[in-house]
Amino acid sequence: MIIESVLQSLRAAASDGHWRVTSVFIAVQLLFFFGMITCTWIPLFQARKRLKSIRVSLRELRSRDADREAARKLVALDQRVARAWSQSVDAQRDMEGKFDALEPEVAFEPPRLLPAKYYMRLDAAAPGLFTAFGILGTFAGLYIGFDGIDPAAATESIGGLIGGMKVAFLNSLVGVSLSIFWSCFSRVFRHVFDQAARTLQEEAEEWFDGRGLSDELRTGFSSVTAALQEVKCSLEDLRESTERSSEALLNGLSPKLAESMKVLVTTPFEQLTRSVEAF
Repeated sequence: MIIESVLQSLRAAASDGHWRVTSVFIAVQLLFFFGMITCTWIPLFQARKRLKSIRVSLRELRSRDADREAARKLVALDQRVARAWSQSVDAQRDMEGKFDALEPEVAFEPPRLLPAKYYMRLDAAAPGLFTAFGILGTFAGLYIGFDGIDPAAATESIGGLIGGMKVAFLNSLVGVSLSIFWSCFSRVFRHVFDQAARTLQEEAEEWFDGRGLSDELRTGFSSVTAALQEVKCSLEDLRESTERSSEALLNGLSPKLAESMKVLVTTPFEQLTRSVEAF
């Protein structure tokens, strides 16, 4: 019964032209709705998929102990992520040897990772715009309805007023419905994107912490290795020069004394050399 009454009302509106006006206003609202989706929800959804893919790939690289070069090529898939990566994980040392870097929780904040094609202000203004379109259709329908009233024959022209009110109320219904729908799903899409950005931030923190520790250990180990190598070379030179001096001195001594002196001179250097090599 309700569906039949709605269809009868639409046929009555179409007979006097009011349905055509309603169709125009509803078509404009729907076109605006789908146009808004292409500027907000679609870029946000695509960016969320990229962030999720980058996070999963970074975790796989970290599990294989891959270097930062492979990670740098991976994050280059997204311009905003690559910029955040260079500002935090990949930051270079400054002139004083300190890391001139942002913390990952700052560099990978969700607003910093929003895609360039996403219009945040338009997303926030969409519910009000849909409501405004509905109100505009309401006033247009009321104008059409009251304009068709003939004061001399008010009873006969009441149909035009009812048709105009149908245009008004139907446009208001569509506008308010789109506004509520957009408000709910816009928050859902943004929340899902923020969650993807935070999980990527957690993965970047793992790379950031590992970067500092591994670099410091690698630098310290290289310095110790170079210093030990220099000590070893110096000991070898000192040993050779001491042996030459000892041989020249021992040429005039007895064989037993010469052997004792040789052992006395060379044994400490051999033990010291073995200790350095063992270290």
